[in-house]
Amino acid sequence: WKKQAEVQYGLGLLYSEWGDANALKAARAALLEAISSFSDRDDVPIIALEQLIDVEIRQAYLQACRASSPDFEEARGLIDAAIERSGRFNDVCQAGPKSLSHRQVIRGLAYKRKAHILLIEIARHRKIKALGNLISQNLDAARNAYKNSENEFASDWNPYAMLNRIQLEVMLKITPSDKDFRRCKDEAQVRYKQTFGVLDAVMTADVKLTGWLIGVTGGKVFGGTPVSTERDLIDSYD
Repeated sequence: WKKQAEVQYGLGLLYSEWGDANALKAARAALLEAISSFSDRDDVPIIALEQLIDVEIRQAYLQACRASSPDFEEARGLIDAAIERSGRFNDVCQAGPKSLSHRQVIRGLAYKRKAHILLIEIARHRKIKALGNLISQNLDAARNAYKNSENEFASDWNPYAMLNRIQLEVMLKITPSDKDFRRCKDEAQVRYKQTFGVLDAVMTADVKLTGWLIGVTGGKVFGGTPVSTERDLIDSYD
């Protein structure tokens, strides 16, 4: 019975709650088993694939940021696997109803994490020329993935993807849309007042972070005034 897809899926979810490398390795193995052994008798939701991608992204980061002997080869293998799976997941979402587009954010996260891993490798080995261009390419791929995930006409629109896209545009020296930023700011405030949930509270802080990024990189919004100061940013996450 342990080999049943539903059981393996449950184990994968359980192990994925832990953040250490061994637990994530066990989570990946269980989720792979659940997906590969699916049959008419088992019920494994599509989110199993999304969870597998998330686990591989987290595994890759842990391999790259180990204090002693980081394994960048293993990290690259894991993050590339996550990107490939997210591409297939993206194809499924695009072929389905428009409401699935919000689930494509995992692809943006994968590309963003790969850029982070490359940055860590540069810091370790000073391979700036070899890896610097790859960082920009992955940040741009992440920006496009988040843009395709915005689902901006949804009745329950969530500004998460658009906020991430704007942040990446700032990092890539692309002038962000003031209109888009204002919309994210307004919607984040509305969502938090409606729910007082943790994720919505964090999103209001992310709006401040985005405004801070725009300000410190020389961009101006709202009549030429930077959106927030460093003190505002720190207080927003308290």
